[in-house]
Amino acid sequence: MKSFSGKASLMATLVAALVGASSAQAAEIKIGVVLPLSGALSGYGQPSQKGLDIIQAITPTLKNGDTIKLIVIDDKSDKVEAANAMQRLVSSDKVDAVIGEVTSSNTLAMTKIADDSKTPLVSSTATNDRVTRNHPYVSRVCFSDSFQGVVGANLASRDLKAKTAAIVFDSSNDYSVGLAKAFRTQFLKNGGTIPIEVQAPGGSKDFKAQLASVKAKNVDMIYMPIYYTEGALIAVQSKQLGLTNRWWAATVWPRIRSSSMSVKTRSTAI
Repeated sequence: MKSFSGKASLMATLVAALVGASSAQAAEIKIGVVLPLSGALSGYGQPSQKGLDIIQAITPTLKNGDTIKLIVIDDKSDKVEAANAMQRLVSSDKVDAVIGEVTSSNTLAMTKIADDSKTPLVSSTATNDRVTRNHPYVSRVCFSDSFQGVVGANLASRDLKAKTAAIVFDSSNDYSVGLAKAFRTQFLKNGGTIPIEVQAPGGSKDFKAQLASVKAKNVDMIYMPIYYTEGALIAVQSKQLGLTNRWWAATVWPRIRSSSMSVKTRSTAI
């Protein structure tokens, strides 16, 4: 049950591996799920759980008759809690595989446990390149930061014809750092310049000083790979400051819109 081969789609990876284990009698397959169902990142975790509930309702039994039992743990949007949840699932619950986490930082806290216990860990949206690098038991079913950041930079240069850009990111967030790095490298390679980079720390409420600094540079566009909580506040404060630059953002906040912001979303995960 603990074998893992290849990097396939989320449910296909889990189901195919489990269906392949022949059994004379129907068995219960235990799959752990680690999600941020409460806390700052619950806006990602709760929809993810609903998606899993739908899939389980559609396919509660595998073709060989085995049933799937989901053991869901709320990591409270905390990477230490995510690691503790992973340890409990493999040590106490004896799960066959684990789905999670939805963020890069929290998933990174779980990867060593997955490898050490030889338990397949599959994240739907953890994009940081380090999530799967040198981790044979860890997979993702989304694009990596290195891919998304390059695509974002190319679209900014070629579609928006942007020559100058600002980057607004959170240096404490693995997701944000990974995307900012990839965008920065490719945008400069394309011949663009980045005259300013500012921090938008997670949990902060006031970004007017950073935004005023960005406004003063009069750049062609602004790249902002951060989470929706801070993104929403920045959208409101940008309008208040009259910041009318084009923004290139991640789809972790696709519903944020402001009349003062021309927002394009291109990143697909977190």
